[in-house]
Amino acid sequence: MKKWIGPTSIFLGVFLCVIAAAFPMRLALDMALPQSFSSLSIGRVDGTLWSATLRDVSLDGVNLGTVQARSNPLNILSGAPLTRLSWQSKASTGTSAASHRAGRLVLSDVSGRFVANGPSVQGIVALDNAVAEISQQGCIDARGAVTFTPSSNRESAKGQLVCENGSLAAQMVFNGVPVTLPLAVQ
Repeated sequence: MKKWIGPTSIFLGVFLCVIAAAFPMRLALDMALPQSFSSLSIGRVDGTLWSATLRDVSLDGVNLGTVQARSNPLNILSGAPLTRLSWQSKASTGTSAASHRAGRLVLSDVSGRFVANGPSVQGIVALDNAVAEISQQGCIDARGAVTFTPSSNRESAKGQLVCENGSLAAQMVFNGVPVTLPLAVQ
């Protein structure tokens, strides 16, 4: 009887990896993120948990465009799934790790550049090793280094990523004046 335990365990492990790798990403997203998760908008989804393309993605008002998602099936089976994301659009480019726990989307190791083109602010926002936690109510925790380079020839400003009224924002100092810059760029 004991001689079957080893081969059975190996077969079961391989079988679960194959199932996890072939599981449709669209179905996984529908199960993991409730429809009322208004901070996240995803258009079309193609692919599996292992490798997928998410089109027309925006998070908390930040347009990410097309996002490539890559997961390791062993991480999925471990109960602590982690997905590597990379995105590129006209307004942004970057990378991040993403996980889901307790109804929250956690983005860690976020590095990227975003075009800020608002009525009073124009330039490039750069994030480096930032972390953001988003729930159904919006941004609940954010931290990390932010640099804003204005389109005009003014000096860059450095600050911290924060949550402000449920949305991502950058707290920084311009010419000695503290400023909170919302990061909901379209």
